[in-house]
Amino acid sequence: MVRNSLGRLLPEEYAGRKVIPYQDPFALQPQGARATRPLRRVNPGENKVLGGLRAAI
Repeated sequence: MVRNSLGRLLPEEYAGRKVIPYQDPFALQPQGARATRPLRRVNPGENKVLGGLRAAI
């Protein structure tokens, strides 16, 4: 048995899966790569407004 943050006893395993006691909202960080849009550089003095909605998408 494992104690959680409130001092209550929890089983180490439940339904065949390991139980991880709750710690706080920022305890678990996502694993894996994040996909982002490619960034486009705009030089000073250039207009970054596109011609239309289709060009923006």
